[in-house]
Amino acid sequence: MRQIRSAVCLFLAASLLSSCGSLPVMDERTMPQGYPTKDLKLALVVSEQTRVSTQRVREACDKSAIECDPSTFFEEMSNVIAGSFKTIIRVDSVDSPAARKADIIGVLDIDAKAEAVSYARHMAFMFLAVPTLFLICPHLKETLDISGKASFMTPDRKPIDAVSFEWSWSCGPECLKPLLQAASVELPWQLADGLARSKALEDYARNPSKPAPPPEPVRQAKAPAAATASGVDAPSYKAAEDPRAFALVIGIEKYASLPEARFAERDAEAVSDHLLALGVPARNILTLTGERAGRAAIEKYVESWLPRNAAEDSRVIVFFAGNGAPDPDTRQAYLVPYDGDPKFLKNTGYPLKRLYEKLGALKAKEIIVALDTSFSGAGGRSVLPDGARPLVTKVDTGEDAAGRLVVLSASAADEGAGIEEGQAHGLFTYHFLSALNERKGELTARQLYDSLLPRIKDAARRAGREQTVQIIPAEPGQRDAIRLVRPR
Repeated sequence: MRQIRSAVCLFLAASLLSSCGSLPVMDERTMPQGYPTKDLKLALVVSEQTRVSTQRVREACDKSAIECDPSTFFEEMSNVIAGSFKTIIRVDSVDSPAARKADIIGVLDIDAKAEAVSYARHMAFMFLAVPTLFLICPHLKETLDISGKASFMTPDRKPIDAVSFEWSWSCGPECLKPLLQAASVELPWQLADGLARSKALEDYARNPSKPAPPPEPVRQAKAPAAATASGVDAPSYKAAEDPRAFALVIGIEKYASLPEARFAERDAEAVSDHLLALGVPARNILTLTGERAGRAAIEKYVESWLPRNAAEDSRVIVFFAGNGAPDPDTRQAYLVPYDGDPKFLKNTGYPLKRLYEKLGALKAKEIIVALDTSFSGAGGRSVLPDGARPLVTKVDTGEDAAGRLVVLSASAADEGAGIEEGQAHGLFTYHFLSALNERKGELTARQLYDSLLPRIKDAARRAGREQTVQIIPAEPGQRDAIRLVRPR
């Protein structure tokens, strides 16, 4: 029946619509080589319009009852840009601190429209005598229109150049999938060719400029500044890229109306670099810092971005550095977003138990969570409402909801999470990265825990306090074999 219906539709389409052509024939072309920007570090922003377009095409595929994955096309466009530069980092905004540290900023903006055009609906007056046409062939034509540009700017947001691309075609019924496949050939070539031909990008690559530093303040006596770099920041290893790996990295140092969590953004940036070295593709790492890490953003990326991308064979890594808080009434532990308020955690915080539940619902094969925060309310990356007393050991850190996750947390329920002042990192993050460098990333979850436990305990005691790294599950078992680098 399906074959008969398709045949009838194609016949009617050919007879009634001369505009229903065949798919374009693509030339045998290869990506241009010798990009002029190969020595530059790029901070790449994928616009919200691009994400909307991905969903729009996916919905059109569902409406046409065909199987197609538009995300692969949009990822390919990002890959073309990534292949034009030495390294790239994914950032959420051109205003991100990480973006300003790159050599150049790029914004990928794609607008895609896909639809099945029902001529039986628009020209019903022509077919009143043939009502069966409406049942046999509701869609006689499908279209796909894609346009967009990749814009590039200096770290202080001065425009350099923009490379545009466009593709539009239509054909008979049930052809949306081959249309998308054809666009996946043509548009990446257009983008790559435009990048290679950009004289403005070439000129900038020869003499990249960064924002001028602020004028030197009047010299005056002051306390020694904390370190601005650490020996653990740069990975000493490089694993093969694993396209099945995804990572969400969150670092919140300065809050809208709360005490800062010192060095949390530096923690996030260094962890993102190490994730690249661990084999997570740059296009699969999402880093949220500062005001970009509000509650709505955390919820969006935990509960929509990760489920949309993580497949059954995926490996997911989530890292959080910033303040935590306990709810004095429920004793529940919360991550505190940039716009969080410990007086109204139910509305402005993100429950730790909810994080575990949402991650545990992912299709991913392996899920690792690392938390450089505290939920005791006793200071050390932990906050409480004004006037409230620390909850100490009464905090529910959601361990019962962790399910199949492996979680490494900086401290016990009655402790704070300290910093390593001389290294400009959280104590947990510093030793976490140090262990990765020493073992070239070749660690199981349990081996990493066994390495961190004595180091952090000793360092905290030298500072006159207690800090004990936690692992979930606490007892050794099958999940101990999970590695940060997927075994070859």
